[in-house]
Amino acid sequence: MFSATPRSIRMTTEFSHYIDGEAVTSESNKSRTATNPANGKTIVHVPDGTREDARRAAAAAARHAEEFKTTTIQKRGSLLQSVADAIESERDDLAEWLTIDQGKPIREAKGEVDGAIANLLHMAEAATQMESEVLPGEHGTHQYTKLEPHG
Repeated sequence: MFSATPRSIRMTTEFSHYIDGEAVTSESNKSRTATNPANGKTIVHVPDGTREDARRAAAAAARHAEEFKTTTIQKRGSLLQSVADAIESERDDLAEWLTIDQGKPIREAKGEVDGAIANLLHMAEAATQMESEVLPGEHGTHQYTKLEPHG
């Protein structure tokens, strides 16, 4: 049986927004409470975000997307692999948190975490397999496709 709080996961009961590489409070200075549907106990408090919070996050993401476009495919694959590894290292605790937060069976929660890991690993591999094509053009010229990441 599960406890009200997972035993070993390194989490807190208070969260901030993470915008532009920093933990920041919501413009509203308000929070929402997530409760365990099985017993009604508080699990965590999360910021009650505003439209302005979303705008700040979107603007930061757009700035970083421009920088990220120059990241090599090898580095992109490595980053995705690192995220998959981090999730894998906390697999059981993350699944337990999903069960406590959503009331779903632990087997289903583990499947959800495993699915996220599998998707990241697939994308890490796919990131290194992108290819451009060179096509014959008129009068001895060549046309090529150039793959440009959107973010």
